[in-house]
Amino acid sequence: MLFTKLSSEEKYKAKLFLDAVMYRAGDSIAASIEGLLASISLVLVLGVGTVISAFWSLLGYKLGRAEKG
Repeated sequence: MLFTKLSSEEKYKAKLFLDAVMYRAGDSIAASIEGLLASISLVLVLGVGTVISAFWSLLGYKLGRAEKG
């Protein structure tokens, strides 16, 4: 769905960017967060996970509503 309105050249460039830069940056950030969360208590980790999940749920809902109308 991300590439439906792009030309072939734009799709190729965007895919390269996503595959190389964003994927590696995501790996790096996830490793850093995992190390941070490993050093704090389980209750805090669960609380952070709950907040992140609630944020993603709200964001998905709002994006879905924006796409419809």
